[in-house]
Amino acid sequence: MTTREMLEAALVAEPENLALHSAYADLLIEEGDPRGEYIRLELMLKQRWLKKQQRKQMQLRKDELMLREYPNWLGPLFQYCDAPIGDEGLTPEGRVPAIQLRWKRGWICGVEARSADVTLLSLLAKNPLIRLNRSLDVCACYNLAPSPGQIDLSLWFEVVKSIPFTRLVLQYFETVGDRLVEELLASNILPRISSLVLHACELTDDGATMLANSPHIRRLKSLNLDNNHLTAIGVAALAEVGFTVEERRFNPGWGEDGD
Repeated sequence: MTTREMLEAALVAEPENLALHSAYADLLIEEGDPRGEYIRLELMLKQRWLKKQQRKQMQLRKDELMLREYPNWLGPLFQYCDAPIGDEGLTPEGRVPAIQLRWKRGWICGVEARSADVTLLSLLAKNPLIRLNRSLDVCACYNLAPSPGQIDLSLWFEVVKSIPFTRLVLQYFETVGDRLVEELLASNILPRISSLVLHACELTDDGATMLANSPHIRRLKSLNLDNNHLTAIGVAALAEVGFTVEERRFNPGWGEDGD
């Protein structure tokens, strides 16, 4: 294993270790990789002792590097992504980009995918800068094909499972319903995440009960099932394992059974 590979493995294990990020930046700079300078500048910009003019110059250089190197860092994924700075999240053609990325210390740290397309998510999984990612948000309400009902969910979760994250948000999978929970549990993703949001996915009490019965449910620090179709039955099942659906208006079905 090379020094670079060892440092990258250490960063995956300790993504908030600034000393490791600093050593990694130094190594990339030695190798002539512009990403090293980018990481070094981001680390330096956290220093409070910087003078205003120094900070401004460093920020301009950091932005310049991002804009220049963005296509190289993303590879085939670039054509689907928004501009990293400005443009209100729109591509030059005025389209809503299929993916919006958040960056931290030269790594992708958060993903908002505005399409549930398997090919798109596969490209994301193959990008080497995704290894420190912590959040994946897939929103299917942008009418970017395919629709959730056209997806092989088993295959879809196999691809999603290959993307690192500890927070998973799935929104507007409205034609899928409780099958979403079935495939989520079958994929064995739940043990590795700390936060789960299934928003407006047409889940019913059956889906809520499946989640409540999972041996891994108590590992979650937060669970959000807003805008589904839970009644008092599903709410009670979740309450037994420590999760509360707090406001009835977010679940139109609550109140139909036993309340």
